[in-house]
Amino acid sequence: MSTIAPWFRVAVAMTAVGWGANHFAGLLAVYREGHSESFVSIAVGIYAAGLIPALLVTAVVGDRFDHRAPVRVAVVLSAVGTVLLAFGSAYDALLPVGRFVAGAATGIVLAPGTAWLMDLSRVGAGPRRATVALTLGFGGGPFVVGLLGQWAPAPEVLPYAAHLLLSCVAVAAVWLLPVAPARNAGAARRSWATARATVAAPTFLRTIPLTAPWVFGGAATAFAIAPGVITVTTLPVATGAVVLGLTLFTGVGVQPLAKRLEQRAAGLSLSLGTACAAVGSLVCAWAFRVEWPALLFVIALVLGAAYGLLLVGGLARVEAVSLPEDRTRVSAVFYAFSYLGFAAPYVFVLLTQHLLGPSAVMLVGAAIAAVTVATLPRPRPGAVGGTMVR
Repeated sequence: MSTIAPWFRVAVAMTAVGWGANHFAGLLAVYREGHSESFVSIAVGIYAAGLIPALLVTAVVGDRFDHRAPVRVAVVLSAVGTVLLAFGSAYDALLPVGRFVAGAATGIVLAPGTAWLMDLSRVGAGPRRATVALTLGFGGGPFVVGLLGQWAPAPEVLPYAAHLLLSCVAVAAVWLLPVAPARNAGAARRSWATARATVAAPTFLRTIPLTAPWVFGGAATAFAIAPGVITVTTLPVATGAVVLGLTLFTGVGVQPLAKRLEQRAAGLSLSLGTACAAVGSLVCAWAFRVEWPALLFVIALVLGAAYGLLLVGGLARVEAVSLPEDRTRVSAVFYAFSYLGFAAPYVFVLLTQHLLGPSAVMLVGAAIAAVTVATLPRPRPGAVGGTMVR
């Protein structure tokens, strides 16, 4: 294990936590057979309720520990969440509890894990490595679990064993990995002050709060909302897994393009990613009217592209506007905004039950995304990676 590059060992841990964060989504078709759509949407969305507070608390106290400590805790806690989900087959109440714990584990790992990867990587490589590591977990987990859920026995239990095995590998990868010591309290206070100044600066406020919610809002629309509206009669669990995997692996596939776009003009990937979110919402509106299952794959491609472009663009903006000692906290703020998007399935259920039809909700989303594109700052030629720009 000592011969493996340190950044790769951190990436394995982030992949394991990402796997535990999202493998539940690969079994949504299974859970829909025995639970209401409202219950399933709550189980999807409560993940963010565990993630965002853990993310912000970790950002506040993170400088009292080295990066390894929260990553260790996150890997173990993620495995605990998986055990709770497996027992949820017998006790329904454990499903949202397991999702909450999985969200907390993800919230703990995101900022310090991303900052640690950036510290161990050359300038410009950290954001993409963090995004790939997380997306491999977010996409690979539900894809594998969904296929197991379609054909393996005990579909609400056995598929979760894969994550427990990966968690063992992740623990071995990071448990003894050396890191720099934590900074003293005075340095932490100075970092908190500069981080607050960074997130309050116009460069940050005019981009991240407007675009980040679309990162997972668009992805959740593709894999959680659309399959619940468009009925799939043949192999519904496997189809849902393929749609989810296609969404997130498309996000991985566009990341080299996103990096090149950022090198060409800072902010270009954010603009194009938000435009993809608008187009994807329009495709959803059409698909919900005609109810063609094949359109699920088109939605996955378009909103997957939005996910990848926006995630790389957002992390590139974090790297550009923050000093290395601020990145844990600034990354935490970015991720907090992005994970608000996981509330999309629950909001969709509320709106369609009381106010609008499914297609109308998607048209509203497309309009919001289009307005966002129009209000974003114009991309600036030349990359700003690694330079503090406010």
